[in-house]
Amino acid sequence: MKNISDAFTHNSSLINLFSRLNDIFVKKQKWSFIGFGLLHEKSKCLNIRLYSKAGNSYNSKVFLSDETNPIVQCFNSKAIIDQNNIDYINIPYLSKTGSVIIPMMSVDKCVGVMLVGKSISRLNINLNLPTLTL
Repeated sequence: MKNISDAFTHNSSLINLFSRLNDIFVKKQKWSFIGFGLLHEKSKCLNIRLYSKAGNSYNSKVFLSDETNPIVQCFNSKAIIDQNNIDYINIPYLSKTGSVIIPMMSVDKCVGVMLVGKSISRLNINLNLPTLTL
């Protein structure tokens, strides 16, 4: 947890923060990928950036109008969603795995989502908290 706290405390930009979190979760924890989707209010979409364990990064865009997409469901409901696949991401180069989508909150507003390439049962963390607060 200290590494995560340090990542938030000692980074002055989102790019550096996401890169540091990638080092922690993908390289040290051996997750398949970690991703972040931030809201772009004008285009009403979430711009997704994923970092894989192979060291690749991928971009995707999910429109908020796609209410069947688990990313949008997580964003709208502000609740953690566990998926047994990653088909909803539409990035064919990622290895097939389970995934967890976690809302990123600022006060009471969802500002984006965090995606994790591992199923909840394998995360080994306490998910009693409904959201990840920034």
